[in-house]
Amino acid sequence: MDFRILSTSLVEDKDMLAENLEKLVKKGRLEVRQEEAQRILRKQLGLKFGELPIWVEQRLGQATPA
Repeated sequence: MDFRILSTSLVEDKDMLAENLEKLVKKGRLEVRQEEAQRILRKQLGLKFGELPIWVEQRLGQATPA
């Protein structure tokens, strides 16, 4: 068994896992920001127009970042 190949493979696996973890963390942060933006928008619309109709709530739930 060639330990150099095994060692190189483990290092590559570690790097790949670190990269995937970083991507997941970034994705999680973006989702949290989007949820927070939707929450703020709901509150602002509610303050200005009163209780929001169901269709507005649904549209806000489907909204994506520009």
